[in-house]
Amino acid sequence: MKTRALLPGDSRLASRCAESLASAVSAAAVLLLVTACRAPEPPLNLIIVLVDTTRADRLGYHGYVRPTSPRLDALARSSVAFVNHYSHSSRTGPSVASIFTGLHPRSHGVVNPLTHWDAKGTLGPDQTTLAELLTARGYRCSGFVSNVNVSPRFGFAQGFEFYDIFHDPQGRSLKGSTVSLRLNETKSPFFLYLHYMQPHSSYEAPAPYATMFTEESYDRPITGDHIQLDAIVGGKVLPTDADRRHLGALYDQEIRYFDDLLGELLDYFGEAGLLEESILVFIADHGEEIFDHGSVLHGYTLYEEQLRVPLLIRDPRRLEPRRVEAVSRHVDLLPTLLELLGVPPELALQGASLVPLIDGAAEPDEARPVFAQSSLRAVKTI
Repeated sequence: MKTRALLPGDSRLASRCAESLASAVSAAAVLLLVTACRAPEPPLNLIIVLVDTTRADRLGYHGYVRPTSPRLDALARSSVAFVNHYSHSSRTGPSVASIFTGLHPRSHGVVNPLTHWDAKGTLGPDQTTLAELLTARGYRCSGFVSNVNVSPRFGFAQGFEFYDIFHDPQGRSLKGSTVSLRLNETKSPFFLYLHYMQPHSSYEAPAPYATMFTEESYDRPITGDHIQLDAIVGGKVLPTDADRRHLGALYDQEIRYFDDLLGELLDYFGEAGLLEESILVFIADHGEEIFDHGSVLHGYTLYEEQLRVPLLIRDPRRLEPRRVEAVSRHVDLLPTLLELLGVPPELALQGASLVPLIDGAAEPDEARPVFAQSSLRAVKTI
């Protein structure tokens, strides 16, 4: 082995190198110690607000001309808005089951709600729900629901510690003051699911919303009552152009009424400091036909107006709002939320996480395929 004598200055250089190495090692040790002693950030809560029977194109942030949704529009300005989001069914049961499981109706088995004569399937114990996954990670899961098609007897309470049905057509049971009674008993982290019935038929918004968009000159007998709407579907009532405009206005008034209910809820969340501690999701189960293809209501066809619905996701760690034009689907929501919450899926899902799009990744060149299904036998269509 070759050796050489130290040249003048080599000893000082070696000393400085040793000192630098020692400093680097000390700094690394301090960093590791600080990292090890730092308390882990608490997990975020999850709040899902679902509004029944709401089509995307009747909302302001989607470009609608009537002022139906001022509070929702404000929320969209601080969220990631998926403006081409689709349901997999035009009925509540299959749609919500896809949100809860990340599976298509044919896979999770809820094809039609059990309140229909051609009902098929409940959400059974062989399917794992979002609430079950979060409960296993220490979340306290509560559901406040106003639609019987997602009641516990149909399997939708799986994984929830508290799950209650409110028979409240005006939606007032889901105000922040009511929800707070449950949250005050729940330590973080929590998952809160709120399912509003508005603007589901009958279209009967209370005053002052009841005349907000209707024409004063309208004097026909159309009221927006669900039985009357069923008669239109069955061809027993033949509406005029004035009737069609009136029904559209009645539906819009329901959305406007819900928007104020949502505003009360958001005010409560803000005052309680929950908006900065929670991922907030706003979504609809399905849309509604208002003579787009000759009829009304939902559940009988799979056209755009019944499948394209709003989706907003607000994550306080990702404060840059944006509009995402790429197609998204109900089955994508579960893998998205699991990734945002840091929860391993640990099961096969049929959706794809939207987190890259939330974080600003380039939108894919090819749209995701959207599969939807519904029985067309329950009620006669025209």
